Amino acid sequence: MLQQLVKFGVTGVECIKFLSQLSDLLVGFFRFGFKLTNGMNIHAVDKRELRPDLEYITVIIRQIWQFFITFQLRLFTVNYTLGKLGYRHTDYFAEIVKDALTRYPAIDSSRVYVTGFSNGGAAAVALTDQYPELFAAIAPEGWMVGMSDHSVKGKNYDMPFQIIQGSKEYTYETSSGSPAIMTDEQEALRDLMLFNEMCSASYTPDYDAVPYWGYHADKVSELRFDGKLWTVSDFHKAGYDVPFGQLILVEDGIHWARPQYAQLAWDFMKHFRRNSDGAIETV
Repeated sequence: MLQQLVKFGVTGVECIKFLSQLSDLLVGFFRFGFKLTNGMNIHAVDKRELRPDLEYITVIIRQIWQFFITFQLRLFTVNYTLGKLGYRHTDYFAEIVKDALTRYPAIDSSRVYVTGFSNGGAAAVALTDQYPELFAAIAPEGWMVGMSDHSVKGKNYDMPFQIIQGSKEYTYETSSGSPAIMTDEQEALRDLMLFNEMCSASYTPDYDAVPYWGYHADKVSELRFDGKLWTVSDFHKAGYDVPFGQLILVEDGIHWARPQYAQLAWDFMKHFRRNSDGAIETV
């Protein structure tokens, strides 16, 4: 199916949207996005030269019984199969990224992103924990878990992040009656805030004041898709003119990846790159 979509000129984002619609069949999936250097061509493994105006490629990792790693190059698809893996298998995923950077010199190595749903969301955070130097931004969706070693490997790194969560997706009611994201997601969000020095270690999330998230945003706005309210909370970091953290709550959303996730993730992540010194810059 994907090969057919690519054959008929469907873009990478549209392919992601298509996969998102099928996500009920998946245990989890996540995607690497690679921004391409302007004016360069990509040579696929069958030596066909692709369009020079191609802006990016994506690697989609889908977990059914195995992970299938798919490079969607608009006109060509390359698949890897790694066997059954979990979100903590960061060494394997890092090798995929390094392999892609080697095989496709048109990739801008300063603009590599990772986003994912469910187990894929957990994988995005795990990769931030273990390989922050490889990525310029992440967008976990639907579920995530905390970092195990962020104070060591993450030292001297920042990581822009966007989190998308449904209001009926792995949430619970606190003792005071306020809704909150589940405890392992609370841990992950706290770790990301600390990782980026966007809160103090002594801060306690306030779910009465800020339902679900517990963190006071710098700006809150609203979107509507399919008649549902999507609340966007932006968090700024000194030195950046765009939000460095973004939390999106989907009204009545259950554990189901939606087509809008891909576009929202790209709209957030595309603003960032990681320079040769490892620092995050805006594009």
